Amino acid sequence: MDISSEKRRSRLGLRPLLLAVAVFAGSGMADALGQEKPLTPGRQFLQFETAAPGVVVLVFRDHDRSQPPSDDPEDYAVDGAPPLRAGRQSLPIYEEKCTDWRAQRYPQVIMHRIYLVLDRPFEEGRTMRIRHPEGETDWTFHAATTRCESLHVNQVGYHAEAGKRRAYYGPWLGSLGAAEGESPGRFQVIDIADERVALEGDWQPGDLDKAIGSPVYLAGLQGLEKQGAYRLVVPGLGSSDPFGFGDPWAHHIFYVHARGFYHQRCGVPLEAAFTPWHRAACHQTLEITEAPPPNMIRERGEKTLKRHGGHHDAGDFDIRMVHTLAAGWLLNAFELYPEKFTDGQLDIPESANGVPDLLDEALFSLRGWEFLQENDGGIRAGFESDRHPAYGEVTAATDSLIYRTYARHAHTTLAGAALFAYAGRLLRPFDADRAAELLTRAERAWEFSRGREKDRSWTWSRGAAFFAAGQLYLATGEEGYHERFVREGRFLFGLDGKQAAWPQRYHGIYYNLNTVAGGAVFTHYFAGYLIQPGAARDAELAGELRRQILGRAMDARTKLEKRRGYPYLSLQAWGQSTAVGRWGDFLMHAHRLTGERSYRDAACLLADWALGANPVGRCFTTGLGARPPWTPTHLDSYPWLQAGLGPVPGLVVYGITPEVGGRPYIQAVAGNVYPRLNDRPLARRYTDGWSVIGQNEFTVYETMAPNTFLHACLAPDQPLRGALFPVGGSAPPGGYPGAPAGR
Repeated sequence: MDISSEKRRSRLGLRPLLLAVAVFAGSGMADALGQEKPLTPGRQFLQFETAAPGVVVLVFRDHDRSQPPSDDPEDYAVDGAPPLRAGRQSLPIYEEKCTDWRAQRYPQVIMHRIYLVLDRPFEEGRTMRIRHPEGETDWTFHAATTRCESLHVNQVGYHAEAGKRRAYYGPWLGSLGAAEGESPGRFQVIDIADERVALEGDWQPGDLDKAIGSPVYLAGLQGLEKQGAYRLVVPGLGSSDPFGFGDPWAHHIFYVHARGFYHQRCGVPLEAAFTPWHRAACHQTLEITEAPPPNMIRERGEKTLKRHGGHHDAGDFDIRMVHTLAAGWLLNAFELYPEKFTDGQLDIPESANGVPDLLDEALFSLRGWEFLQENDGGIRAGFESDRHPAYGEVTAATDSLIYRTYARHAHTTLAGAALFAYAGRLLRPFDADRAAELLTRAERAWEFSRGREKDRSWTWSRGAAFFAAGQLYLATGEEGYHERFVREGRFLFGLDGKQAAWPQRYHGIYYNLNTVAGGAVFTHYFAGYLIQPGAARDAELAGELRRQILGRAMDARTKLEKRRGYPYLSLQAWGQSTAVGRWGDFLMHAHRLTGERSYRDAACLLADWALGANPVGRCFTTGLGARPPWTPTHLDSYPWLQAGLGPVPGLVVYGITPEVGGRPYIQAVAGNVYPRLNDRPLARRYTDGWSVIGQNEFTVYETMAPNTFLHACLAPDQPLRGALFPVGGSAPPGGYPGAPAGR
């Protein structure tokens, strides 16, 4: 339900979501309140894990109508004696669609974790009889086979070229808080193929960090040399989730992220030949209106437009001005490292057309803007409906809302000109005719905008003008474009002694629709000017652009180098904790400009964080890792969750946020979290549940595009092709409700 960040920050607030929930969501799926069939048949004991030396974890699965299990030590016994202390952590892992909007009823599956603090450490091979509310169970501790929830790794795979590879130990025991004790001792990295020790060493203490809420220890994995699959084992403690090391895993991460864009394509079917998450074509007809962006469109249009192209966001199906960023990041990754990308690499319908697949996906994004370009060159600002569809009621293919075009707009016209020229320049070696067509479109859009520069009703975007002039110069070599690029660049970067008004700045991390349309500058707006061979450059401007990139990259690198602990740069809202490609943008450009390995090393650490090496031990991309997002805010995923396949892969959710808000649909889930989300250490505030919008929504431009850019830049230098490993990620503990046997 894109209730995307700029909508949330706009005067509309959350009204579109409330409309969707209140009007559509509870259409009679459940029996009367109190008589619904629970999603799981009562509390089930699943397994034992560990959290710290001498701390055993009992894992229960239950529905949200049950009272949580006791955390009274007297209700438990280990070999006949009660534990020293007991604590609890509860988190939803699956949320059904709304079944009663008046009562704001959202059935859920809850995972309860009970922490029992014993009076002795674990002994290898010792069997204990543990009494708990569901009965008595014998458990034998084996470090190599017992999962320790506090061991955090990149759950997919570490980069072969990363100079710093780390695992983390950060024990936090729910209502008991931080675990007491010191370093867990030696660690071993076990090769899963032959069960041999590939690496061993000692944990190093990290710095205290209030946001983590527990001690942190670091295990250096730089000594890994052999490509393969591994797990980290700590005697007396347990083992980590499995992880890979080497080029196949780097390719797999890139593959799943890039194919996330295929799964968000608009106007075409997603075919079973290319994905198990298939559906029919969607949104092929628009009503043409002159509605001003960016709000819902109430007016009707008499004419219609047949179209396809572009990519959807999380839970609705509009395409708007800010979506111009998506194609920009994809083109940018290709321009920086073209040798990494080939035709047939991503298993998409265009594979085998002679054009590298990453470039094809960017071209599909541009196709949406081509259909929105008028004969006079102006480009409409996207399309929208008069309300949002509801989660669980429709998919993109069954959505019956009427979508309407916005009027032509300065940002989309200029950004469209830039992107057409950018794509045409990169496409020229593969398809000269299509490249020429795109360049013609770019020139038409530019001329349309030039004719309105003195029109006060035309909302101008200096950042987009800078982008367009630069790309047209690089595509044509014409000095007139160069002069305009330099003039806009000097204004935006303050070289003329004046500071451009906000948001006409280069920041690249904090942005929304208003700042993008208002003239914000991104690295891909000018990176080609610094790296294209043979291009004449204004020395002062080029020097300033390079300085700006390196300054931001050095700042990110320095912060990561100083942080002896989990490798994060932000824990703020709307994807800043998970969209690590926003900082990877600076780091990979700095690596490309200087060749300095330290920038790539920092980018790899950020990639690790978003793929599981974080305090909640979650991978924040669907379809990847042992603990991916299980119920993202994504309408097309709902039927696949019902079928047990899991959500569409390649979606990067917003993840950790400082606060989740108090609206009923949010508290329906947050109220089942214990300890409360807003009471937890900041870096541990995350739960599954699609209606917790600020954590489980995503957009193609805020989270998916920057992270796809990063993982494309980190793809193997020798390109690999296709799916090397299963795609889809792990199911939640106990599986999806109602899933067929075996899933």
